[in-house]
Amino acid sequence: MNSKTVSIPVILITFFGASVLLVPISESHAYAVVELNAADGSQVCPAYIQGVNTNPGEWNAKTLTCTLVGILTQSPTLCISSKVFVGGCALKSIDLLIIDSKVTLRIINDTGMELDSNLVNYGTVYDNYGVWVNGILVNYGTIDSNAIDNQVQALGGITNNAGGTLESRYIVNYGTIKNLGMIKVDSYQDADCCGYISGNLTNFVTLVHGMGKTSIANVTYPVRHSPKDTVDVSIRDSSGTRGSVTFGLYGSVQPIGTGSSSLVNPSFFGVSVKGITDGKAQICFSGSEITFQYVIQYWNGSGWKNLARQTFTGPGTVCGNEPISRLSGGLMATGLSKTA
Repeated sequence: MNSKTVSIPVILITFFGASVLLVPISESHAYAVVELNAADGSQVCPAYIQGVNTNPGEWNAKTLTCTLVGILTQSPTLCISSKVFVGGCALKSIDLLIIDSKVTLRIINDTGMELDSNLVNYGTVYDNYGVWVNGILVNYGTIDSNAIDNQVQALGGITNNAGGTLESRYIVNYGTIKNLGMIKVDSYQDADCCGYISGNLTNFVTLVHGMGKTSIANVTYPVRHSPKDTVDVSIRDSSGTRGSVTFGLYGSVQPIGTGSSSLVNPSFFGVSVKGITDGKAQICFSGSEITFQYVIQYWNGSGWKNLARQTFTGPGTVCGNEPISRLSGGLMATGLSKTA
């Protein structure tokens, strides 16, 4: 079946027990669901996967791949949208695009894919330029793109990585990213006002030598109640050349298997460094509430220990240093010292 329509708006859809809130559609609009699957790919791919001034998508029945070749003078190459109008980028109304498992949507030589409605992916989405999320993206499979731009949440901008893999050179987040799977990214940037991510984020980094310091500079990651509260990691004196830093958010919930912290009202987060076995890490925690009385601790397997050589730098930043070898567990806490 190529597509389905219903006469009432679909607001909530459940996929394998996970409820997904979709972009609301007016009651006068028939809800168009398009499914790209093995059975109907030869019809759906050319009919629905097409951009302004591009040729229709080409279906490969052997590899179950729908390929759209863009033209660099037209941006974006593909729009997934419920609204079709003269001068717009969407040629067919799609309220919900479903990509089945083992199916690949491949967009090449392009200027990006814009998602204004809803996309649920169980297969693979490859875009060699970028994906702009103005609607809702739910991923159970793999999305591999040069960039993922999650837009302002008030306009949509919700990416729910529900056990899949998002892989990108960089992610810019103005909305909400909920990660229950794996996010692999070379660079992550959070908007000053409203971006938020829950779950874990892994930054794959290349260390630069020859300047007396190897550094992962200013990886911005929200770790407390406000996205303006961030943790940064710098690494120096390491012989490694390639590694990863994974950030995790626990908030006020104490991680399982750890004892009580000596800090007042601590917030917990994770900074796990892998692939780099030597050298030193500087961990900096920044936030509007941070004062010189704040302390950063790490879990050493049996207790919470203060990071060494802690310094307070205004406005609102406290930093500590520790050998990489002592941070294998990756669990951190920050809060006011009880002696303050």
